[in-house]
Amino acid sequence: MPRRMWLECHKKIEHGAESVYGRMWWDKPAPTMTCRCTMPACGRFIHPTQNRGISMREAMRIQTIPDDFKMDVDSRRAAEEMIGDAVPVRLAEGIGRRLLEALP
Repeated sequence: MPRRMWLECHKKIEHGAESVYGRMWWDKPAPTMTCRCTMPACGRFIHPTQNRGISMREAMRIQTIPDDFKMDVDSRRAAEEMIGDAVPVRLAEGIGRRLLEALP
């Protein structure tokens, strides 16, 4: 997003906010999912081709959380925090397999 369209609070930041309002790419790795991963103002969380932030389901897919997984939480904020705090399922599985191979 052009800098002229940023929130005033982001315009004051000299370094470190280069990815706020950033569009994700189809052909590059996704950014790290954070507890605010559906908020374009909080990172590179704009859909690659559509003019919107990514959905919670899309963030869950990036974390390799299965589509049939149901979050038992009281709020959208709590769900976002769970997504942002999660270790990607496939990564955790790979680490677990390697640990089992290394054990006697």
